[in-house]
Amino acid sequence: MTAKQRLVMLRYGLAVASTVAAAAARWLLDPVFEDRLPFITFFAAIALTAYFGGFGPAVVSVVLCGLVADYLFLSPRHAWFPQTLDAWAAVGLFTFVGLTMAALSNVMHRARHAAELSAADCERERERFRITLASITDAVMVTDPDGRITFLNPAAEQLTGWDLLSAAGARLDEIFQIVQEETRQRVEYPIVPVLRE
Repeated sequence: MTAKQRLVMLRYGLAVASTVAAAAARWLLDPVFEDRLPFITFFAAIALTAYFGGFGPAVVSVVLCGLVADYLFLSPRHAWFPQTLDAWAAVGLFTFVGLTMAALSNVMHRARHAAELSAADCERERERFRITLASITDAVMVTDPDGRITFLNPAAEQLTGWDLLSAAGARLDEIFQIVQEETRQRVEYPIVPVLRE
């Protein structure tokens, strides 16, 4: 059996296990609830299966939970199909809410997965950008919008005498001064007006 097949078995096994656990919890609570709230513990089973197993196992969980709750806890008990209009309505509402939970969980799962992929792509791009800047033989200093150092390449470290670890977070004008060649007066960084305006 491949790892992918084991994962599928595990996800669908979660649907069965969560249904059994929900039925056991509802059975323990039966003296409290009696014929009221027959589906109360089964929503947690669906949510758990949807979150960890995904949409397919969650749908299986909805079906299993509906059948078990109907058979064991919905009046009249031990009947495979609802016997009254109220029972049919309860099963229908449970199924609708359960499938809605599964669908919403699927959307959240896909969004979380897309965000993780996007973050990984962003990190790869950031690393490629860092390697590119580090390999440039001209001095490159990168700052945040407040003018604080976030990156120095080796040429900039040699020019300023600061290493990246020491310079990180320092203001650009603390580690590097631009002076007018003839007057030796300090000159405002060209980027400062751009950042200010």
